Amino acid sequence: MRTALALSLFFAPSLASATVVMNMTRAEMTDLSSQVVRARVGSIRTVEERPGALATLIELEVLETYRGKSTPGDVLTMMQMGGKIGDFVQSIPGQSVFTPGEEVVLFLSAFGDRYVQVGIGLGRFVVERSADGVIAREDLGDVTFASAGKDGVVRIGAKPKAARLWLRDLAAELRSYQQREVR
Repeated sequence: MRTALALSLFFAPSLASATVVMNMTRAEMTDLSSQVVRARVGSIRTVEERPGALATLIELEVLETYRGKSTPGDVLTMMQMGGKIGDFVQSIPGQSVFTPGEEVVLFLSAFGDRYVQVGIGLGRFVVERSADGVIAREDLGDVTFASAGKDGVVRIGAKPKAARLWLRDLAAELRSYQQREVR
């Protein structure tokens, strides 16, 4: 009996360690954002914000602004909870991973004098250049998605298909939301 229970727990899908996020459209993410920018990732460093609490600070050089007051050349600091200092590691499942030098489109919400990504595992497009043109590829984190049904009940759902579109088309779409109030 114990073996059957242990095996059923091992093979059963578990949400206990997963990060669950509400599935949002780009329009909804834009509404929640104070800044939506195309940026180049600069330095990345982890600091101990307070004893036992790590935060990773990511410098972003603004290349283009789709929402908000940043201008090209501005540097924004994005914060993610967790990080690594020596052997001390804290992490949040599904959080986006950044690499210095990469170009991204980010949906950011103000958090003091810093910014946080709108939604863990959401709000990040990686810009890829090829002979065919410039593509923006949505980078969805390894998270579990939930949606509110027509009855108002929130249910776990399937992971949406990551968008892959021309950067110019994404930029035009995001600019169309400029008429909405900036928070």
